[in-house]
Amino acid sequence: MGGFRMMRRLLWLIAVAAVVGLAWAIRLALRPDLPARYRGLSNPVPNANSNLLTGRRLYVLNCAFCHGVGGRGDGVPAAGLSPRPADLIQEAAKSSDARLYYRISEGERLTGMPAWKDILSDQQRWMVVLYLRHLAGEPPSGTMPGVPDPD
Repeated sequence: MGGFRMMRRLLWLIAVAAVVGLAWAIRLALRPDLPARYRGLSNPVPNANSNLLTGRRLYVLNCAFCHGVGGRGDGVPAAGLSPRPADLIQEAAKSSDARLYYRISEGERLTGMPAWKDILSDQQRWMVVLYLRHLAGEPPSGTMPGVPDPD
């Protein structure tokens, strides 16, 4: 009789865990792709050499440690992080400027990616987006001036 109760309790716990897991998965699937306040934003920073150089400097100082100098997610602590830092070349290729700006601004929960909105100004975050476009070989509209490689 005791074994039957224990088995029933175990099955009940498994069912509850399955329902909670399913609810969590549905919640993730239904969350907006991009919060409303970020939708439709475009980079207001002019595509100028000085802005690109500032974006590169900000990237090297704040992002390269984890994401790597080349943006491939291969920075110093990358192998020991779970999840690993994003490959920003791939992210830039599949993301709008608004999405990149959102990720930089808000960070990524449950990862090592911090929110930079209280550390970098709006303009500085947009300069990083400009640099990520350059790094990924996808310059914004207009002619991209030549920029030296990061040191």
